[in-house]
Amino acid sequence: MDDDLNTADAITAVFELVRDLNTMSADSSTSKEQLEAGAAVFDELTGVLGLLYNRNKEEEIPAEILELAEQRKNARKEKNFALADELRDKIASLGYIIEETRQGTKIRKK
Repeated sequence: MDDDLNTADAITAVFELVRDLNTMSADSSTSKEQLEAGAAVFDELTGVLGLLYNRNKEEEIPAEILELAEQRKNARKEKNFALADELRDKIASLGYIIEETRQGTKIRKK
């Protein structure tokens, strides 16, 4: 108890983990599974410290939005970018943002 349970060292370890995960995510040879494992370690460490307790709280994406996203994905695959843009705008008008990332399509509430 004399050194506050080494909280400062624990937070340092979390920051080092985040730095390493950021480096790994920039490396194209890093697999999605490796990043997910790193995220799980991050969640475990921050959970023990009582930090970021709402990080995994995800809202359920409505089926309508998921269907529009699938249609947009197919339109992009067929190189019908005008339709893909229309679908993206429709998704946005319903209050969601759709983003294309290295890890795939991400949908989140505005």
